[in-house]
Amino acid sequence: MANIMQSMRVQNKPDRNPFDMSENIAFTACLGAYLPISHMHLNAGDKIDEDFRFFSRTQPVRSAAYGRIRETFDFFFVPYRLLCDNYEAFFTDGKHLISETSQSSAVNINTVPYFTASKAGEILVNTYGYSLPFVHAQEKPEDTVTGLNSTSPGLSFYGPCRAQDMRRLLSYLGYGKLVDFGHSDSYQNQAVNLASFDMRSNKPLNAFPLLAYHKIYYDFYRNTQWENNQPHMWYFRQPATSYTMMDISTPSGNYVDSPHLFDLHYCNYEKDKFLGVLPNSQLGQPSVVNTINQFISSPTSGYSLGIEGSSGVGYTTSGVSNTGTSTISPLSDLAKSNFNFSILALRQASAMQKYLEISQFNPMDYKHQIKAHYGFDIDQGRSNLVQWIDGASSLVEINPLLNQNLSGDNQGVIQGKGDNVGKCHIGFTAPEPGIFMAIYHANPLVDYNGDWTPVAECLKHFNTDFPIPEFDSIGLESVYKEDIDLRATGQNSSLPDVVRNTLFSPLGYAPRYIDFKSRVDRTLGDFNLSRSSWVLPLDTRVTLGYQQYPDYVGTVASDRVNILQQYCRFKVSPKAADNIFFYSPGSTFNNYQSDHLNVDAMFSCTKISNLNRNGLPY
Repeated sequence: MANIMQSMRVQNKPDRNPFDMSENIAFTACLGAYLPISHMHLNAGDKIDEDFRFFSRTQPVRSAAYGRIRETFDFFFVPYRLLCDNYEAFFTDGKHLISETSQSSAVNINTVPYFTASKAGEILVNTYGYSLPFVHAQEKPEDTVTGLNSTSPGLSFYGPCRAQDMRRLLSYLGYGKLVDFGHSDSYQNQAVNLASFDMRSNKPLNAFPLLAYHKIYYDFYRNTQWENNQPHMWYFRQPATSYTMMDISTPSGNYVDSPHLFDLHYCNYEKDKFLGVLPNSQLGQPSVVNTINQFISSPTSGYSLGIEGSSGVGYTTSGVSNTGTSTISPLSDLAKSNFNFSILALRQASAMQKYLEISQFNPMDYKHQIKAHYGFDIDQGRSNLVQWIDGASSLVEINPLLNQNLSGDNQGVIQGKGDNVGKCHIGFTAPEPGIFMAIYHANPLVDYNGDWTPVAECLKHFNTDFPIPEFDSIGLESVYKEDIDLRATGQNSSLPDVVRNTLFSPLGYAPRYIDFKSRVDRTLGDFNLSRSSWVLPLDTRVTLGYQQYPDYVGTVASDRVNILQQYCRFKVSPKAADNIFFYSPGSTFNNYQSDHLNVDAMFSCTKISNLNRNGLPY
């Protein structure tokens, strides 16, 4: 007997139509910042067909500089399920059973995670106020200034401009201008929370674009070996029975110690011998095999080779380390030792060592670690990572402009201007609800000062410093700070003790014999002196970790502030190319003035959605 009720289902038959979603966005950009230029909500099944083009010009350049700047646009898709829990309830009937609770309870979800414009403005105003003591010390170093604290919430990694970066991020994401920053000779907080004076005071703002921006950074751009993931920056979990306003407060510490939801992220320099080092030779401690008796070391003829072996670091023929570390004794001593260990223990230690080294050389996320250890590609939907769709990247070309200088001494002056173009085509179909986002950044390709960064071979004098193929695969070696800047090991009494005591420590770790496998760009001659505006030199003081804030906190050494910890040493500062541009850096009150790049981006986009074209039933 047939029962029609068993197969009773009703399904909507939506229209499917194309919609023109083209837009032109003109914006200014500083170096290093990841700027979210455009974003769009996509329903499941939405299809995007987009031709993207951009054209950029630089601010006036002091010369026909050889400096290179790479501009990049990346396009991502971020599923909503990666940004908050119970997201399915918002896109269905608003009711969902929370399986994590001991008692199943219905959740009535009719809003996405949100914050108010007034609250955001309040946070920006308060953060701005923390930066004013540093501004005071910068503009009037003769004054005695209080409040110069390295943990100040007003500090970004490159200066007291954190509030301005927050304002830039919110503005570029489309939340609008929430704050006006002012200035007074008394260095009081003159910031104005615009949202508190108009109808936007309690206006809810969708947090999904902000969460998606951070999710993209931590999944795709973050240097996972140096920088920890911060899930609270991109994931919203609401254990109550309904979504409420996000609990956001003014940051309690600086950019490094207290990451905030409104923080703007910056890119790293492109990796080379110095800027691509790893923080450790591997994850955890080296594997060891326990023996009954320890090695017996005594001076004797024989030869052994250590695993450091860089810049004169190695073992002498007597088996005694010239680095002060424990050594492997010559074979003649091993024969006199009475020790033994199981071959299974040796295999286990070797396997553990291999596991730790493979882990270190890959991004520290689930997808890449599974690929590294198991050789299997995890499906994109199961990786819990954002999806990179496509991108466009090209170098800014600086063209010469000759000024005949007829009103002066008739000697021509060579100046320059930079231009760049790029394009790409994007075709993408959303497998689930999410956000489509375009992110721009500009990364300078820096040079090293040849007067202070020597050619690596010039520092080799031990026989163990030179490559020996048999010892090429025994682990990573240290890259020392003196290799990047000979001044690092000099006697500099102006440096704080905490900095001076670490100058002889490794900058990081790189593949063994890295000096014979890689090169860096260098500048020589007058490019390091009066013609520095022709090149983009790297400020190695920043990479070494002892560039502080003397420009912002006066001349007293005890007041100097240093928050360049770990990963920030490799970040691109917006001031990295100030030497080649005429345009003066912006003030603390309007850092848009320091933007060196003017960009025009054209998104010729057609979106095909399951929506009616005219909104009528016929």
